[in-house]
Amino acid sequence: MAIHSRVVGWMAALSALALPITASAVTIGFDDALPPLNLNGTLPNGYAGFNWSNFTTVNTLLLSQIGGTSPNGYVNGVVSPDNVIGNTSATPANVYAISQDFDFTSVFLTGAFNNGLSVRVIGYDDGNQVYDTTVVTSFSTSTQFVFNYLSIDRIEFQPSGGTPAGSPINPPGGAWFVLDDLVIVPEPSTAVLVGLGLLIARVTRRRGSGR
Repeated sequence: MAIHSRVVGWMAALSALALPITASAVTIGFDDALPPLNLNGTLPNGYAGFNWSNFTTVNTLLLSQIGGTSPNGYVNGVVSPDNVIGNTSATPANVYAISQDFDFTSVFLTGAFNNGLSVRVIGYDDGNQVYDTTVVTSFSTSTQFVFNYLSIDRIEFQPSGGTPAGSPINPPGGAWFVLDDLVIVPEPSTAVLVGLGLLIARVTRRRGSGR
């Protein structure tokens, strides 16, 4: 009975020390994803704690200087200066978790060369499709879309459709999208903070009392 009481006491102590950790939303703005004075470059795996497939980073400040006042969805789509990312070769692009699931809250999307470009946004967990939403973007301005996908490990962006917006920047149309200010929340976890000193003191006291 005495041993059982001690076990129950230790379990209660551990339960009291299990403190929930609430994760905060993180906005990924891509503004440190390129070396200074680089116009563009592949977004590398590991950036901001994620793996990235088929994404290119673009410095919109340099692009606007090169293109002058010529309209393009990259410059139009910037939210937090100066960088944005977009899909490469007008094909789908993916964001992968490296170590743990995450919640996908929102993102700003723009059509790079097309007005009315559709972007199908799919959320996966362990290879299973668990969310699927299609949004329609603008060429002239960035639009924030709220998704609230919970506990996923991959986002896929599939662009299609739309009509050429007349941008003089090559190519003259196609399924390219621009992305900025991706908001995610690392999946909340519960960390058990074990107070070894307290437990050792408890055991010592009980042994000293002969129990």
